Amino acid sequence: MIEQQTIWDKRFSGGKQYVYDTDWIDSYLGVFKSRGYRDILELGCGDGRCAAAMSKAGFNVLATDISIVAIKKVASAMPDVATECVDMSNHLPYDAGSFDAVVSNLSSHYFSSEKTAEIYADVHRVLKPGGIFLLRVNDDREYQINKLNDTVEELSKNYVLSSNGKRKHYFDTDDLKGCLSCFSNVVLDKGSFRCNGRKKYVLEAVAYKE
Repeated sequence: MIEQQTIWDKRFSGGKQYVYDTDWIDSYLGVFKSRGYRDILELGCGDGRCAAAMSKAGFNVLATDISIVAIKKVASAMPDVATECVDMSNHLPYDAGSFDAVVSNLSSHYFSSEKTAEIYADVHRVLKPGGIFLLRVNDDREYQINKLNDTVEELSKNYVLSSNGKRKHYFDTDDLKGCLSCFSNVVLDKGSFRCNGRKKYVLEAVAYKE
């Protein structure tokens, strides 16, 4: 945890911001309300913009991140949002069936397929029956088009070490489906959005816990 925490603390201390809107999460808030959801866990909240959107819509949000710096900033700026520093790769410290929904926006594509599957199984555990896991991860198009020259070492298929020290996973649909195999109903969609002046490619997934 310490190595990656240091990398992310430095990133959030430096003031760099990724420029994108919250249209993605906004489009699901009506679904959450229609299903009677109240308690939402966000993994890798970053600067808190998705947490803020969900809190403003009336949900009880617990925003978590590996970066202590990020968590302190979110806690200061958003007093209505509960925050906690959590390394999602090291067991989620919550009881089974604690949350109606878990949200992970571009925060779970930093691990091998094996570790990602473990994380998603832990997400399944903390979800209530009938809950939803909503996530976006790097699509493999992102690697082929935008990030090929950023790779220092290929650690395994579609899993690389980048020049800034981050490990990054670029998913294809079969890979992501495999990592979500603990969920009985998974809907995948390829998407893209403008981020920092360029098109970023993602895989979006909605995984339902029966």
